[in-house]
Amino acid sequence: MAAMVQARAQGLDGASRERERRAAVEPICAAVLVQVNGLSTDQKYQKALCQLYGVDTPPQRDLALDTLRDLASKGYSAAQLALADHLRSGTNAEMREAMQWNDRAAGFSQPIYAPDPFGNGDDPAARMPGYHCHMFWRRQVCHGGPDY
Repeated sequence: MAAMVQARAQGLDGASRERERRAAVEPICAAVLVQVNGLSTDQKYQKALCQLYGVDTPPQRDLALDTLRDLASKGYSAAQLALADHLRSGTNAEMREAMQWNDRAAGFSQPIYAPDPFGNGDDPAARMPGYHCHMFWRRQVCHGGPDY
């Protein structure tokens, strides 16, 4: 876990973050894919990633993106970041959509803090479990907690 947080703080590219997301959901895909009703928001997100990456199921990109868009439109920041990362390498329309989800994630994520450039540790958020940063189009978004 600490290695993932450190890698994110160093500003990995979208493809690297997608590999991390896939690795994080692979162990639970078999369980969430069989569930149909009563899924929590987190489980819907995890199921969408399993469908997107084709883990324990044939890839279902359109269905997965529809689910991620639905969750993202309701303010689920992990889905917004996943959409931004996944769509940024698509068509021109998808790249524009990726930029919009990135902007929304910057506004809806957990609290956004600029890390102390001098490393003094004065930022109280830096002491939160799972605190890490993302770099999106010259913007740094930092928050505590997992992205999945």
